[in-house]
Amino acid sequence: MSPPSRRALLTATAGLAAVSALPSPAAATSGPDRVRLAREERRAVVIGSGFGGGVAALRLAQAGVPVTVLERGRRWPTGPNAETFPRVSGLDRRALWYGTLPAAVRPLAQLIGTPLNFGPHVGLLEPVLGQNILGVCAAGFGGDSLVYQGMTLQPSKAVFNTWLPRELDYRRMNEIHYPRVAAMLRTATAPDELVSSSKYSAARVFAERVRRAGYGLEKIPMPIDWDYALAELRGEMKPSYTNGDCAFGVSNGGKRSVDVTYLSQAEATGKVTVETHHNVTSVARAADGRREVHVDRTDDTGRVLERKVLSTRALVMAADSKNTSKLLVRAEPPAPSPTCPGSRRRVEGVPTEAASMPGPTSRRTSEPSRAARSSTAARRGTTPTQRTPSSMSRSHPSASTPGRSSSSASG
Repeated sequence: MSPPSRRALLTATAGLAAVSALPSPAAATSGPDRVRLAREERRAVVIGSGFGGGVAALRLAQAGVPVTVLERGRRWPTGPNAETFPRVSGLDRRALWYGTLPAAVRPLAQLIGTPLNFGPHVGLLEPVLGQNILGVCAAGFGGDSLVYQGMTLQPSKAVFNTWLPRELDYRRMNEIHYPRVAAMLRTATAPDELVSSSKYSAARVFAERVRRAGYGLEKIPMPIDWDYALAELRGEMKPSYTNGDCAFGVSNGGKRSVDVTYLSQAEATGKVTVETHHNVTSVARAADGRREVHVDRTDDTGRVLERKVLSTRALVMAADSKNTSKLLVRAEPPAPSPTCPGSRRRVEGVPTEAASMPGPTSRRTSEPSRAARSSTAARRGTTPTQRTPSSMSRSHPSASTPGRSSSSASG
C-alpha cells in the first residue's frame, strides 16, 4: 500500500481540527460574560512545553533571547511521597484535559476498562480520535515527557539516514547532540536488583523467551533515578514507579522529565516566562510578516478568563504532532511559511537540539533525537509516533512498569 500523500494527511487533519473546534463542556457552560481581550508584543514565543518546546526555550534563553512559553495545561510538581498524578488503579478528573471530545473518551475508557465521566478539568491527557486510530497527547508543564515511559535509544547511522532529512549530519549528532541529551537527562539502565525483584517477574519471563528464540537482549537507557525505585521496593518511599503508576507520571520525582531539566534551567536564566493555562487556538501571519498567536487564558475547568493576541517575529510550534498540525491547517494564510510543512526556510532563532530528545510527538525545532524524527515526519506529511523502525527495536526487560515489557523504543 502506498504511503498517504501530504494532501490526504492535511485533509484528514483538517477534519480533526474542525471536530476539535466544537465547544468543550467548559466552554459551553461558561455563560455570556464578556471576556477581556489583550494584545501584547513578545520577542519569541514557544507553543508547548514538551521536548521540543523545552529545548527551544532553554537554547534561546542561553542566547540572550527573551522567551514566552505557552502551555495549555498546569504545572505538576513532584517530590518524595507526593500524590501529583492520577493513579492507574483509580483514575479521577486529573486524568483528562477539559477539551477532550466525548467521542475520543469512549474508546479510551473501553481500552483501559475504566469509566472516564469526570467533570471538565485541566487534566493530564487529551485523547485525539482519528480514522481507525486513537492518539493521546499530554497537557501540562513538561508536555509528553510527563507521561512517556522514558525509553531513550539512539538510532544507528543506517536508521538515522533512512528516516531523517539529509540536512542532519549523523556524525555531528553522534558526537555532540545525542551525548548532550543523555547528559541532561542522566540516562541509565535499570539495576539488576530492581529487575530481579518480584515486581518484575514478567520482564524476566520475557527476557528468557527472547534468549530462547535466539534474539539479542539489552536494557534500554532511561532518564530515571533508579534509587527512587529501589527505595520504593524497600518500603522507604510511597510507590510511584514500581506499582505501574508511572504510566500517568512519576509523582515522587524519580523521573527527569523536561520540566525538571530543560525548563528548570530555562527559567533559571531569567529570560523565560512560562504561562500555564494558556490554550493556543490559532496562529496567523500579519501583513508585516510577524506571527500572531491567539490564546485563551483559562481556569482549571477550561472557562476562558481572558483572550490574548501575541505578536512575535520568532515562533516555535512544539504543541505535539497532532495539535501543531491542527494549528498549521487552521493557520492564515495557508500558504507555506517558515513554520509550515513544505517550506525550506527556518524561523530565526530556533535551535538545533530538540531532534535528539526522546519525544513521542512532532515539533518544529531540532535538538537531535526522536523529536527530530517527528518534526521531519510532519514536514513529509506523515503522523509519527515515538516507535522506531523494526531495525531499531531492542528486545529488553523493561523496568518501566512492573509486569510490563516492551520490544520497541517507544516511550
